[in-house]
Amino acid sequence: MAFTQSFTGKGTAVKLPESGALKAQQGLNQMVIAAEELRYKVYEKNRNEFLQNANIDPVFVLSDSARKYQFERINDFNKVWGKRAQETNYNFSDQDKLNMQTHKNLIMAEQQDQLQQYETWKQHRDLIQRDQGENLSIEEFSEATDEMMKGGRYDLTTPPLRPLDFGDYIESEARKLQAKEEMTMRGIGGGKAIPEYYTLPAGEESRFIAAKLAENPRARKDFFNKWNETDKEKWFRLADENKDNQYSPEEKKNAMLLWAVDTYGKRARPLMRGTPSTIPGLRRGADTTGFDKKLPVSATNNKNSTYDVGGINFGSIPFTTFYSLGGESGPARTQQIQIYVDTDTGEEKNFNSAASFTVVGYSADKDMVIVRITGTDDYRNKTTGARLKVGQYVGLKGSQYDSFLKRDFGFYRTPSKSGGGTTQGTFVTKDAANITPPTFELDNL
Repeated sequence: MAFTQSFTGKGTAVKLPESGALKAQQGLNQMVIAAEELRYKVYEKNRNEFLQNANIDPVFVLSDSARKYQFERINDFNKVWGKRAQETNYNFSDQDKLNMQTHKNLIMAEQQDQLQQYETWKQHRDLIQRDQGENLSIEEFSEATDEMMKGGRYDLTTPPLRPLDFGDYIESEARKLQAKEEMTMRGIGGGKAIPEYYTLPAGEESRFIAAKLAENPRARKDFFNKWNETDKEKWFRLADENKDNQYSPEEKKNAMLLWAVDTYGKRARPLMRGTPSTIPGLRRGADTTGFDKKLPVSATNNKNSTYDVGGINFGSIPFTTFYSLGGESGPARTQQIQIYVDTDTGEEKNFNSAASFTVVGYSADKDMVIVRITGTDDYRNKTTGARLKVGQYVGLKGSQYDSFLKRDFGFYRTPSKSGGGTTQGTFVTKDAANITPPTFELDNL
């Protein structure tokens, strides 16, 4: 059977064979489609990852300024990384991802800081509402709130205390003391007299002020507010022991205490008055105006008469009226020694450190406590290099150890005129400020 040229094979149910070119084209089309699908999936994955990482929700804070700043920072982030997403078709490099996450973390950290400040502000608000201005300062809180509303930050970390006048506070504390120093009976007429006394020994103002300063934060706030308003340089110069115009922390502390005693000394040692009583031996109704009598020493448990007194030499210094309080066999005590007199040379020296010693006695003619340094090793001030040797005899200013002598020995200082000191009268600012106070913070110096 022969085929003509016009035969097409139609209707013969015979399938024409496919060419190799057609198969290749179909395979290429499938590869292109698969690549496009993969590329779209990667694009979607990168886009979704970007949208997830770029999402920063604003947080609520009270201050309009803080909210505005927050939105500005979020808007800036969206602009920077939206532009970068378009440039890379969301295909960020590892460095891009790291930089975007860092940028986001900074914004979220600022949001947390704003939230923390807002929570602190709410806590302070609630505390002040309950306090009603008794111990906390409504005025200072209001000022801080105004600043927060304007600038977006609330910088108070603790509720602001209402200052307590330090002068009123220190006098109130002094009047609570039970001691009766330098008692006299002052006549008030009608055959009666009223007892007058102090609750604090002379020279103890600095120590008492420092101790009370550490106890009451409201009074401390008022104290430092007023110290910061004064001419500090004047007091620094007074406390500059070597006159080098370089003020050490110890000199700055002494300067502040000099100022404190000058400002509050009289209120730390107020004159107390007891209940009027009839003066024995006077007729009823006798005129006692101007009567001023020292109470007998027994009224203050004075033990001076129990100690031997005489003349003695230590080193090159003679002591003509010397009370033997313990001698070589007395118990060792550890105290802060600020200034001492070298009994070998007669020189006055600064030490400003602690040392152990036994109290040998007291010189009324020099108003000086003589002590013998004890221990196993010499004592040295690491800052100044000053040294005290074991076995050395030194003299300490009597005015600085007045309470110590009364408390530990029942001894009441009796300095003679030549000694240049007295237990009567007002405070001595320089001596009082040299007494080492208890430890407390002095950030405001």
